[in-house]
Amino acid sequence: AGIVTNAGTLGILIPPSVVMVVYAAATEQSVGKLFMAGVIPGVLLGLVLMVAIYIVAVKKNLPAMPRASLREWLRSGREALWGLLLMVIILGGIYSGMFTPTEAAAVAAVYSAFIAIFVYKDLTFKEVPKVVLDSGKLGIMLMFIIANAMLFAHVLTTEQIPQQITGMVMDMG
Repeated sequence: AGIVTNAGTLGILIPPSVVMVVYAAATEQSVGKLFMAGVIPGVLLGLVLMVAIYIVAVKKNLPAMPRASLREWLRSGREALWGLLLMVIILGGIYSGMFTPTEAAAVAAVYSAFIAIFVYKDLTFKEVPKVVLDSGKLGIMLMFIIANAMLFAHVLTTEQIPQQITGMVMDMG
């Protein structure tokens, strides 16, 4: 549970991250710059997490799976290649200037659908309408959250609430 909880923070740092896109929209920052800023801390956090897990596993003498052979590594890499290419398409497209982050999201959605239907066969044509409906619901919820966050920030700014709280704290000494 600790590993899963701790590793969940990696999803926020390593691009493409929905949290970064929502933050960028709410604060009017560049999604591309946030993605670039998250790569190195995300990789470092991942390495530290791997080292910590290794140390705990060795100390507590936890059971380990047998080492994978080179053939198994290559087979797994070949199976995961299509999914890993998604990150290359998104980040490569944004950083090369081929498309904006919004366009990258559209390209990623089309690519993911194609791979899920035709390569991995995780998705059938019969399930596509339900997936599109669920995606629409999620998009609406995110936009509602962003709109309310921006409205809340506007109210805080116009009413000068942060300045008033700062003044009260300063008056307390």
